[in-house]
Amino acid sequence: MSWFAWVMTFFVLFLVPAVNAAVLNPDVASSLKSRRPDEKISVIVTLADQAVIGQFSEMPRRLRRAAIIKSLKEKAEHSQMPLRTFLQNRGIKKSIQLWLINGMALTAGADVIRELANDPRVDEIRMDAVIPLAHVTYTATTVAEWNIDRIHARDLWDLGFEGQKITVATMDSGVDGSHPDLAGCWRGGSNSWFDPYGRYAQPHDSDGHGTLVTGILVGGNGGGTAIGVAPKANWIAVKIFDDDGNARASAIHQGFQWLLDPDGNPDTDDAPDVLNNSWGFSKAEDLCIKEYESDIHALKASGIAVVFSAGNDGPQPATSSAPANNAGILSVGAIDRSNHLSDFSSRGPSSCDGSIYPRVVAPGSAITSSDLSLGGIPGSYAVVSGTSFSAPHVAGAMALLLSAFPGLPVQTLEQALTFSSTDLGSSGPDNKYGYGLIHALNAYYFVKSKTVTTTLYSQADRDGWVRESSEGSLRGGAIRKNGSLRVGDDAANRQLKSILSFDTSDIPENAVVTSAKLILTRMKASKTDPFETFRTCFVDVASGTFGSAGLEKSDFQAEAAVRRAARLTRPKKNGFRSKGLFNEEGLRAINKGGLIQLRVHFLPATDKGSAHDFIQFHGDDASSAEAPRLKVTYVVP
Repeated sequence: MSWFAWVMTFFVLFLVPAVNAAVLNPDVASSLKSRRPDEKISVIVTLADQAVIGQFSEMPRRLRRAAIIKSLKEKAEHSQMPLRTFLQNRGIKKSIQLWLINGMALTAGADVIRELANDPRVDEIRMDAVIPLAHVTYTATTVAEWNIDRIHARDLWDLGFEGQKITVATMDSGVDGSHPDLAGCWRGGSNSWFDPYGRYAQPHDSDGHGTLVTGILVGGNGGGTAIGVAPKANWIAVKIFDDDGNARASAIHQGFQWLLDPDGNPDTDDAPDVLNNSWGFSKAEDLCIKEYESDIHALKASGIAVVFSAGNDGPQPATSSAPANNAGILSVGAIDRSNHLSDFSSRGPSSCDGSIYPRVVAPGSAITSSDLSLGGIPGSYAVVSGTSFSAPHVAGAMALLLSAFPGLPVQTLEQALTFSSTDLGSSGPDNKYGYGLIHALNAYYFVKSKTVTTTLYSQADRDGWVRESSEGSLRGGAIRKNGSLRVGDDAANRQLKSILSFDTSDIPENAVVTSAKLILTRMKASKTDPFETFRTCFVDVASGTFGSAGLEKSDFQAEAAVRRAARLTRPKKNGFRSKGLFNEEGLRAINKGGLIQLRVHFLPATDKGSAHDFIQFHGDDASSAEAPRLKVTYVVP
């Protein structure tokens, strides 16, 4: 080296600031050593200040999810502002906000990366890595529906549970939305499809992998045989892989956060119930990579069940793959028609915590599913193998269980499928078959064995009706504590609302309410039946003093934890029953271990007539057969 070159090298090194190496991921640190100051690097930056979401764990699911989303977004918006200003001043005009992990993805010169590493607000800087799509192995022929029967999905269909009212999601290469087996069960709308690369506004799949996975989840029988585990569930999807079969780490983070809040409004409940992930880090065999640990934790805390394929790095032991091997992840290995572990299926233990890996197994060799249809051409099916196709069997089984037990917690779902599985291989859990082959019917009975149904009768001394003080005032003016219950309006068009209280002290605080039905018996209708005048009779779940005290005037207008938690059916004759089945939000709001108070009402009166239009239900004047009652079904985890 010449004297001049030596001096210049010394001069450059002297000018480069020291870097906080603890913040830099080893890959980033290595890359910086060989980069010129202005040479660009794509990285993900996470901040040290993270939202604490555990504080919301006791809230009803919908409210909990909204609170978690708002907390995460607010934390990111506030704490990232100084860094965004710094980046703009340094000429970095574009970055992707990753509010789910309080981070951002950006491309910047090595000098900017070094400066970020020295910012005390930054926790870690890592490469925005690329994950390739798993290779699909095609098979010539197979026996139709063997996989559906092997996990006993059809047994739940026979009981009437086929995934109704459940939404499942995939993060994959996309979905061929025109395939005859999938077109009809796409949920639809802008909150049902996300392409982080911004290329496709509607469901699309250039590879076919995601279409195959989705077919196993929810496909029908358009080809003459059943291919999907939960054929009446709806699907939504994130296209995390581009058309070249590569997924950016940042795109996957975007996918997770979109799934938590698809329409960008935390107060709308449009997140999926179950998420299938048939992907993982390649060339990371038996490494513990926690890139998505916080994403997955947030989704599960919000009530979204998450399933991962175990990987195709077998048959050697210690071949677990990330993120499937992260602590607490439900990982799925593959078996063939003979119940033998597929050679390719990855083995454990988990390199992250030494736990059993995979957790369970499902059919993954010679599986028939939907292939690219080229615009909806019938007969587009393929026979494929891989743990990519065992995972959706488990995700689909979860959808079946959720249609049977709405609102079942993620933990209970996982326990049901794990502990009811059929043991294979050596006795007990092992690092080949995990806890065994999933058995949907056994899982159903596992949950059912923990299910209790109880009938609660209203607390007569707390019940009664409240009359509006004057028409349109929307405030209570008078109460009546005994006798029948009145709902509708009086001759002065003042609304009448009834208040009912039920003692829930025998329901354990950790119970999960899966069904609740309010049952009232019609005594008589005065003048015009209000079900004709006002159409719909609603049930609110109490909040605040309305719910902890006796009947009060203020119960008329008091805030409710959940408005319109149920709608009562119309009882056409005296002695007929009116029933109101609680929606999911209402179920989550039912107080346990204490008292629940309900408010029964029609919408504000719209008629200007002088006639009163109210219906009377039996109250404390009735026998037990006619008394107001609340039938509650719950599961004790």
